[in-house]
Amino acid sequence: MEFTLKSADNLLRIFAPHTYTPAEQMVSTLIYSGSRNGTLQVMKVVNEARKTRLHEYEPEDKFIRHFHSCTEDNDKRLNMEDYMEGVFPVVSTSMVLGLGQNLKRVRCIIHMGRGDPSAIVQMVGRCRRGGNGGIALLPMEKERKNGKNSLTDFDDKSLRGEDTQMDALALTPVCLRVALTLDNLVGYIPMSFDDPHYQAEVAREAAANFPPCDCSNCKKSEADAIISNIQQMTVDNFHAFWKDPLSIQKDESLKVLVRKKKFTHLKPDCSYPLVVASHLAGHLELAFGLFYYETLGPEPKFLPSDFFGTAQATAIVDHINTINQHGEINTKLIEHVIGGQMFSGQVDLLGRAIKEWLQGEFFQNHLKNEAAHLRFVEDEVNQLQKQREEYLRQHAIDVKEQATKRRKTIAAQKAKMKNREAQEGIMANDAERKARSVARTKASNQKQASDSQPKAERRWKIAANKATAQENRSKREAGFLP
Repeated sequence: MEFTLKSADNLLRIFAPHTYTPAEQMVSTLIYSGSRNGTLQVMKVVNEARKTRLHEYEPEDKFIRHFHSCTEDNDKRLNMEDYMEGVFPVVSTSMVLGLGQNLKRVRCIIHMGRGDPSAIVQMVGRCRRGGNGGIALLPMEKERKNGKNSLTDFDDKSLRGEDTQMDALALTPVCLRVALTLDNLVGYIPMSFDDPHYQAEVAREAAANFPPCDCSNCKKSEADAIISNIQQMTVDNFHAFWKDPLSIQKDESLKVLVRKKKFTHLKPDCSYPLVVASHLAGHLELAFGLFYYETLGPEPKFLPSDFFGTAQATAIVDHINTINQHGEINTKLIEHVIGGQMFSGQVDLLGRAIKEWLQGEFFQNHLKNEAAHLRFVEDEVNQLQKQREEYLRQHAIDVKEQATKRRKTIAAQKAKMKNREAQEGIMANDAERKARSVARTKASNQKQASDSQPKAERRWKIAANKATAQENRSKREAGFLP
């Protein structure tokens, strides 16, 4: 399919306008989405395709209603009753409708999302419950961002995982019935007819007399016919669609709704200098002028600039990098930026004019000058790089020398300090010895002084005692004392 699964725009090619297929003629269908918001988006796209805008907000619409986990229980019951009675033919739902429901009326299943293939098979199983056959559609994106988009992206070690299995289901060339069976049995989708599990399952189905498979891989032309004509599918011709889709003649009056693409303004990307860009614009104007006079003759009513002037030429030059990629001129982009061509062959002429200018002398000289300038810049850069390397080398040497000098200075200062400390230590020791000697002398003198005073006192006492005794003897001899 052309669009992303999230947008649900692939449904635009499935449903016809309400004027072509009325609700009562629509085949009973379930459209599964991966989320509640997805169910509403599906309803919007379906009503857009049927040209019944805003009917998705009509709770009792006669064509499509939704069913999901947040739908009120009474609404669920009433919607299912109306669906089984044929009041409306299409239900936009999430996986919740596949739980505990036995809907024999369903003839078509459309699954708009991704998930575990085994869970998708359960949802597809809602179809054909009445034993009368059905069609299941699983739209897949042509290319999934960051996904596996070719058979070469797969190997034997990367076949498991939900996203990988869905990518494998979209790309595998083998029978889808067998592939989904093996996914349930061994947990992966086979990618080759030589897969031993695939061959064993094919042999088992053949031995059990299984009917031929109707999948899009086994019957590719029939599947293509169904997709091509599915807008014409109704209750009356459903059996033909199911059994013999190649017999359905395409109704050319039915047109698939195509959304109008939003106009995107391209950002200018011209990398040419102003002089070169102006020269290219002038060359384009001159080329168109010659083309104009060759087409309309020498005396046209209007000037060439009335149809292609400076504004259009400048618009082309502004986007020249995008227009000229890898030597290929994008003529569609030329037509886009000038607002469409005025004359048949105008865009092709402008493309040829650009090629001629690119190969011309002026542009080639510009390329040479630019190359010479680049070489000059490169030489200057190399020279500066060498100067920087030399500066860094010399700086490293200077730093090393300064470090050595600083270490020597520090060592000399330390040695000087040690010498000074040693000298100060000697002087301190001498002073300490002198101080101790003085202290000892002083102490000795003090001791001598303290010892000499008592002796003198004793001598004076002894002398006084002797004198007293002598006096007493003299008095006694004189008879003064008894």
